Amino acid sequence: MRNARTTLLITTLAVAIWGAGCSSDDPAEPMDGLAHVSPVEAEEYAVIALGMVNDMATDVPEMATGSFATAKSLGAAGEPDWDAEQQAWVLDYSQQFSEGDPAVAWGETTIHVWVQFRNTEGPLPTALGATVCEYRAVSGMTMHTQSEEGSGNLAYDLATTMIVAYVDGGYTVVGTGGSTVEADFTDGQRSENVRVTMEWNADLALMAGSCPTGTADVTVGQYRLDAVYDGSSTAQWTFTGPDYHATGTEPLECGAVGMPVDLW
Repeated sequence: MRNARTTLLITTLAVAIWGAGCSSDDPAEPMDGLAHVSPVEAEEYAVIALGMVNDMATDVPEMATGSFATAKSLGAAGEPDWDAEQQAWVLDYSQQFSEGDPAVAWGETTIHVWVQFRNTEGPLPTALGATVCEYRAVSGMTMHTQSEEGSGNLAYDLATTMIVAYVDGGYTVVGTGGSTVEADFTDGQRSENVRVTMEWNADLALMAGSCPTGTADVTVGQYRLDAVYDGSSTAQWTFTGPDYHATGTEPLECGAVGMPVDLW
């Protein structure tokens, strides 16, 4: 699946909650991230997440045909390998990083991708003869910082599962996912923490040469975005929550559905 919107989502959340976690004027009061996410911020996060869901849906035809050229690894190097024990295509990736000398920030990123083709008789090594393709992806990062101003920790995880069914003329997609970003910071006088969670669901039909139809939703704390796909080149969304209401559109990529290929 494409990596740009995923990175944007995580970066936006991380920067926002890090700033929130370091902004309290009361050293005795820990911060609750969900309580301090404004409606405008929640709307921004939800719209970015919706864009990520749309990008994943755009990549479904390529992945479902058995090609991992772009629908593969959330930005990790390499492509999934066949795992005979799991009867699935699997990729596990991890990379450590550090910034500064001496280091002022360091941590690790991890990515796990799992793709399985199957029909009523069981798993298949390729998309040929498949009636279902299941895609799972989990990415995460931990980061630690140390400076004269204090120290902090940041952790996020993002998980997505999609069940793609092969139907006459295209695919149906049922997807679920979620993300959690947590941060804490201490400057020697006070310690603060913040947490933001997000969940999304999608139920879409992708027909050859057409734009998606169906629905999707994103929940951020007390706020919820509901999107409707009517076969046009834009998704119409409504965002609601306590004393807040907004509407908008999200552009879609509409394309043809490919044919399965032999991965061997």
